[in-house]
Amino acid sequence: QNTAYTWDKEGHVVAVTDPLGDVERYTYDPAGRMKEKVDKDGYETSFRYGKDGQVEEICYADGRTVSFTYNAIRQLEEVKDWLGTTRITMD
Repeated sequence: QNTAYTWDKEGHVVAVTDPLGDVERYTYDPAGRMKEKVDKDGYETSFRYGKDGQVEEICYADGRTVSFTYNAIRQLEEVKDWLGTTRITMD
């Protein structure tokens, strides 16, 4: 039993078909960053990026979101999800 991968002309994986025939699909923005993932059940997860190219938000099919905040030198500083906020400190 094999897992099959499909790539686009830019070399991005756009589909993964598991041994049962279930397919997960992926789309990308013009910069080559993953924009959306659709799982085998049709649930969509989308990704939004900031001007520096870092992921700023992930939105799940059920409406939950996770957002990310970065400091001036582009290090992850804060993660907010449906459970609350996690601050990240650097030593």
